[in-house]
Amino acid sequence: MSRLEKPELFRLTNRDGITIYQCRVNNLKQALEMAVAEGVKLHNLDLSYQDLSFVNLDDAHLYDVSFAGANMIGANLSEAMIQKCDFTEASLLGACLAYSTISQTCFVNTEFAGVDISCARFFYNKFIGGNVFFLDFSSADKFVGTYLYDDKRERFMDLQQYCIRLSMNGKHYIINDMDVYVRGKICQMQHKFNDFF
Repeated sequence: MSRLEKPELFRLTNRDGITIYQCRVNNLKQALEMAVAEGVKLHNLDLSYQDLSFVNLDDAHLYDVSFAGANMIGANLSEAMIQKCDFTEASLLGACLAYSTISQTCFVNTEFAGVDISCARFFYNKFIGGNVFFLDFSSADKFVGTYLYDDKRERFMDLQQYCIRLSMNGKHYIINDMDVYVRGKICQMQHKFNDFF
């Protein structure tokens, strides 16, 4: 006869070694979901390279959390407060960031296909990499001080709801009123725009 075993005591520990939450669950995703459901603010965590696919962090408060390289396919981050986080090379395919406020956060080579940013607000964020093409800028509520940098991080362009996404001749373009981004480069439209076509 088998018996059900109690789940292990799982601790969420920040980078300073301080336990910010503990509960009896089977895995990291469940611990994060329970912490958020109980109103725990997730600060100073290293969640790099974790499998967080389909995790539900709806209404989470995330501050200085590293999601670098994390699998966040289908993750729900709607209505979240996301500040000073790192999503470098994270996979956010099909994730939901709707109604979230995202500030001072870094998205370097982050995968964005199918990401919902409806009514999201972006303040002073940095995007690097062509995958940003897959975001529907027009669905966001606001962009303030949020920039897309070229691959060499030498030039940047302002991201706004009115940015145009265009796919032509196998190339993806992101265009605002002054600049165009294509193949990791940013160029002022009035000078070299025709060179990209």
